[in-house]
Amino acid sequence: MTENELKVIPGPKGEKRREAMCKWWHQRKGYGFVILNDTGEEAFVHFTKIKTFPKRLKDGVKCMLTLTKNKDGKLTAIDVHVDGCKVESKPRIQVVLASQSKLKLEAARNALKDCDVKGVKAESKIAEQPFGHKETMTGAMNRLEDCKSKSPGADIYIGLENGLMELEGRFYDFAWIIMEKPADSIIVRVQSAAIEFPVPYVNQAKEAKGGFKDNTAGSFIAKDTKCNPKDPHSFILGEFLGRKQILAQAIKAAYGQLVTKKKVKDPAQT
Repeated sequence: MTENELKVIPGPKGEKRREAMCKWWHQRKGYGFVILNDTGEEAFVHFTKIKTFPKRLKDGVKCMLTLTKNKDGKLTAIDVHVDGCKVESKPRIQVVLASQSKLKLEAARNALKDCDVKGVKAESKIAEQPFGHKETMTGAMNRLEDCKSKSPGADIYIGLENGLMELEGRFYDFAWIIMEKPADSIIVRVQSAAIEFPVPYVNQAKEAKGGFKDNTAGSFIAKDTKCNPKDPHSFILGEFLGRKQILAQAIKAAYGQLVTKKKVKDPAQT
């Protein structure tokens, strides 16, 4: 049922728009309750029903809303406008990236120019140097889930993790991008281009104290060549291409797949 199909509960004087004040708001879960000024009743509010930006309330903040009931008969607010916040006719897409790395944020913003991208520090809960597709994807998913819990209410979330894989005795650095749109229950996974890392540096990271748990191949490349430790890719690729461009390309590919996935029938889901 759409908002237009819901039955509006008018105020005592028949008014459709009602004034209220936030009683409490759970920032991490993205919901809370307001108290109606005219009747003193409580109504549930979910961040998806807030039409102003940012999509959240705070204790004691005033708002205007339309009152209805959910399928369980509980009072629920829709079309909520928070006092002092602006309404955009075509709001920009709100994206949260599971990283506060300047390089990764610039990559995401370059790829998603029609979106507002912010970074949140998120834990991977894996080794410093992930090895293989499974561990790398696990790190990306852990970061995605962590940033969702820390910053609810966004339209899209991005988890990103770089790792190493071995193929025929050679080692390649790559990244897994996991992008989720919670409102549509859509999640996509895209692998970036894989760049070969010299074997000696990979072995140094593996054999150093703590191994891959505490060391990365990129840090040994940077130590030896004096290149940017966050972007050894630029050095390896002769400055023709860098890690930022590689990640931006993968993020853009993930976004394109996310946007079109609703339009394309997925055989795996039939």
